[in-house]
Formats: sequence, C-alpha cells, structure tokens
Amino acid sequence: MSAMDSTLRSTLADRAKDITKRELATYSARTSGSQRANARARKVLPLGVPSSFQAYDPYPIVIASADGPNMVDVDGNTYTDYDMGFGALFVGHRHPAVLKAVPAFWIKAVRVGKLIQEIFQMRQSVGRCTLFKGRRNMSQGDGAN
Repeated sequence: MSAMDSTLRSTLADRAKDITKRELATYSARTSGSQRANARARKVLPLGVPSSFQAYDPYPIVIASADGPNMVDVDGNTYTDYDMGFGALFVGHRHPAVLKAVPAFWIKAVRVGKLIQEIFQMRQSVGRCTLFKGRRNMSQGDGAN
C-alpha cells in the first residue's frame, strides 16, 4: 500500500479528528473555570486576552497563581511554565528577592513613564549580567514608536 493511497490518508485524517475531539473534550472538562473567565474577559478585552499571542482555540487557560516554575489555573490544575515570559525565565515566578524589592520600588513608581533614580539603579544592577549588556529596558509598546 502506497503512503499516498487515499484510503490510508482518509484513515489517518479520521484518527487525527478523533484524537483532537477527545483532547478537546478533556481540555474542556478540566478547564471550565477558564472557559467562564475567558467569556467574561471577552466582554472587555479583544479575544479576552491582554495580548493577541495569548489567544488560542477553544480558549486559553486562566492562571490564578504562579510560584517558581509552576502555574495553577482557576480550576486548580498545575502546569510547568515553559514560556516563563515577563522576566520569570531568570528567577521563576515570585522569587523572594523580587518580592522583597518590588513594593519599595512601586511606592516611588507613581511616576511611571518618567526617568526616576531607581530605574537607573536597577539598570546598573541588571547591567552587570553579560546577557543584558547594551540592552534597553522597555515596557510593552515602548519599542513601537
């Protein structure tokens, strides 16, 4: 039987559809809270997410908490965060040193968007890491102009 045989292709396509249907049913059963939360979020955010790369079908999981490399969704399912975006890649979520430093910074950060001394100090500290040499600190959208 040739790999190009239409019967074989049809059989494989049918199996793929069955697997997809089964996996979507499992996903829906495990993540009903995420489905409800995303439905609410779609009323105020395009696609129900803050950034379009976070949207996927049938709906994205909604994270309730994260610690170290792990995240827990609103349904209580635990996931390993292999994406580790927004700086978590370097130290994980909720690193004790970061948790200690952030409140003191945000008290002074009411001037967000302005140059403040703490940003220079943070940049000097981060700049010691070879990975960051010559990099500019940016928030979402800063680089768009």
